[in-house]
This record gives sequence, structure tokens and C-alpha cells, in this order.
Amino acid sequence: MNVTLAASGSGQPALGDCFRCPRRGVQTIRVGEISTPGGPGHTAAETPLFACRSCEQDLIVIHQRAHEPPGRRYVPAHPTDPAPSGAAAEEHQRRDTPCGTH
Repeated sequence: MNVTLAASGSGQPALGDCFRCPRRGVQTIRVGEISTPGGPGHTAAETPLFACRSCEQDLIVIHQRAHEPPGRRYVPAHPTDPAPSGAAAEEHQRRDTPCGTH
């Protein structure tokens, strides 16, 4: 199955149903299609996708955001803790040493 979306202006506006939202009988424009190749036991099929103006704008924004560079450098969710030093290192070592071996 292939999904192809085209840029705005690829067709004439028409009254119809939006594939993305529940709006029915509104002005829509063809924004792409879903197609399946033919093969043994079935024929090739193409289903046009029509979106209302509002959803068309949302799809454009989604597309633009998907291709923007990240807003900030990637930061790991759990950075590793730095090794303790000074008094903190001594306390850490004292806690990890079994009793009676100091």
C-alpha cells in the first residue's frame, strides 16, 4: 500500500467529505491518494484523499514541523551521575564498605 500526498493546489475544490475530520459536505481539495498494487487475486486500486481547508492547513504544518531541525540539542533523559569527589567520595566509600572492615 502506498500513501501519496500532494501539495496544495493540485486539484479543484469540490463539495465532499474530509478524510481527516468528521466534516461532511464541505469544500474540500484532493491532497493525495492511497493506492495498492495489483497482484494475484486482486486488482490495483486507488482511493483519492480529500481534505477540508482547515485539515489541509494542519497537514501542511505537520509536514513543515517534521522537516525542521530540532529546536535544541538532544539531551538524554537520564544523564549519568558524575563520580563523587572529596567528602562525598569518602561518604560514598564508607557506605559501600562492609561493617568491621574500616
